[in-house]
Amino acid sequence: MGDRLSAAFNRAKASIESLYRDKATIYVKADIATQTGFDDRSELQTILTDIPAKISRSGLKAAEKGQFAGVQYDATLYLDTTTQIPAGAVIDVTDTNGQTTRYRRASLGYQSYLTHQEVALTFDERK
Repeated sequence: MGDRLSAAFNRAKASIESLYRDKATIYVKADIATQTGFDDRSELQTILTDIPAKISRSGLKAAEKGQFAGVQYDATLYLDTTTQIPAGAVIDVTDTNGQTTRYRRASLGYQSYLTHQEVALTFDERK
């Protein structure tokens, strides 16, 4: 890239990163080893902590007929393109008020932007 274009992308990236006021902790599910091999259970292992990020929530989903009307919504996590998040990860996001919310991973990170990546997440209090 030319120097001017590169400088413009660097300014854009710095602007986006100034919005990263939340912190994300990334977990993966790992099988539990036993004396007789592996068991059907798994536990969460922390792979990244306190990653600067920004969470954006989408609209609440309506309850279907005959189902409990719990809180359920989609969200998008914005973070640096160098952060690698494996498929199926569980992500805790702590906002600026100290409130931590656990999300299930719904997609691979979309890293085609030079300035940031977007990760689609799902929150469902019924789980």
